[in-house]
Amino acid sequence: MRHRGFTLVELLVVIAAIAVLAAILFPVFARARANARRASCQSNLKQLGIGVAQYTQDYDEKFPIYFNGDNTQSALPLGWADMLTPYTKSLQILQCPDESRPPSTLPASTDYCDYGYNLFLGHNGTIVAGTSLSSLSQPSLTVLMLDSWSQWAGQWHTGCGSSTIYCQPGLATFPSLSSTGGELFARRHLGGINFSFTDGHVKWYPSNSDMQSGAVYNGSTPGSQSLNSPTFALAP
Repeated sequence: MRHRGFTLVELLVVIAAIAVLAAILFPVFARARANARRASCQSNLKQLGIGVAQYTQDYDEKFPIYFNGDNTQSALPLGWADMLTPYTKSLQILQCPDESRPPSTLPASTDYCDYGYNLFLGHNGTIVAGTSLSSLSQPSLTVLMLDSWSQWAGQWHTGCGSSTIYCQPGLATFPSLSSTGGELFARRHLGGINFSFTDGHVKWYPSNSDMQSGAVYNGSTPGSQSLNSPTFALAP
């Protein structure tokens, strides 16, 4: 009996079909993985928001200060991120799954936290106490935290007014990423940024060609005047 095998042409056709399918499916799989990492990051921000809510109930409804004022960086807790660890019980949620730098367990290290904290919530004009919950007229529009570069436990953002952040009137813009820019917003997730808000919800905002993440207003724009768009900070 004769056993007929595949011809070279048939093998090439099968290989070509597999290559076409792979070219179609690989980007889909890559985007699915990116969406999963974005969702994991949003879960981190959600848990951190819950930690902040628990903290405020224990400290006269005041937000955590962003920095304890110890310039020697020896007194702990050093900043808001390690102040929340008794509530979150985890250092892993301080690490964004799309940030490749290895984490550190040292609050003074620049690899301790991958998220930035709203400065106006964490200083109340000084670093003695955080802003009071009662001062927030638009909690659903007030940013609590956001994707940022790996930094220390007191990493913060104002949304405007820093030499590394460029602003238009009333609008916080997002400059290009820099490996040395600790104050810069990190567009890690499909070209956009995850934000958490003081009412507890978390949302992803895309960045357009002008490096603006949607319309996120700066601290000089009250939430009630931000046209139902997020406000980065409400001055106390």
